[in-house]
Amino acid sequence: MQGLDFLAIGHVTHDLLPGGRYMLGGSAAYAGVTAQRLGLCTAVLTSVPNDLDLKQCYPQISWHVVPSTTLTTFENIYDGARRQQVVHSLASPLAKQGVPEALSSAELILLCPVAQEVDPDWARMPRRGLLGVAPQGWMRVWDQRGQVTARPWVGAEEILPRVDVLFVSEQDLNGDGQLIERYAHLVRIMAVTRAERAVSLHADGRWREIATFVAHEVDPTGAGDVFAAAFLTELQNSGDAGKAAVFANAAASLAVEGVGLEAIPTRDQVDERLRTGLRHS
Repeated sequence: MQGLDFLAIGHVTHDLLPGGRYMLGGSAAYAGVTAQRLGLCTAVLTSVPNDLDLKQCYPQISWHVVPSTTLTTFENIYDGARRQQVVHSLASPLAKQGVPEALSSAELILLCPVAQEVDPDWARMPRRGLLGVAPQGWMRVWDQRGQVTARPWVGAEEILPRVDVLFVSEQDLNGDGQLIERYAHLVRIMAVTRAERAVSLHADGRWREIATFVAHEVDPTGAGDVFAAAFLTELQNSGDAGKAAVFANAAASLAVEGVGLEAIPTRDQVDERLRTGLRHS
């Protein structure tokens, strides 16, 4: 696949809403749509049933689908900034075997599992561009009722030295300062998001706090995935992690002001927020 700018690998999901309605979601969908709206030639590797036509939903994205009889379905229950999740069904896993090698030609690759579906071997693949990881789906387990709880990231120490940028939320690591420091020294760049509070950025051997933009929050779902895709995009453009974090904060602040994938901003909208938006002090 020639000219591929951005590849997201992870499950597209149905997010169960109050009243029994469903909305298309999942980290790969949020990241892929973000990259496409920022002007990148984008592909997504995922797994969904045949009756979900992703190409019809988002024709500008190249969808590579592993067949599945079920669709990964989550229910997100928010209590302020904290989220409780229930997983109702899971699609097929995403192994490297049988996947077009041309996908590895992408300038930017984001591994973004939601339910342990992404084979960690993807971090070892030959590649030409930057590799980002949003590991929340490797840090979850669920019981027979589907109630999701956190678990330690098995294999992090092996994967992280191969990664360019690690994206985690404070909640992903349960605010564990020692774990945050350990991961930060294993990876080139690390961004720790904290909802509307400043993003902690570790790059060039030091921490910086990057102020977020003031937003009228409607739905925080997917904000971290929008941040990750926007960060990689701007890092590729500028080579400056600080500028990338500011750009990503602007994109995420716009994404939370609406519901679902349709709230993800275009590059013009992000540029406008960078020029005129207020930032938290």
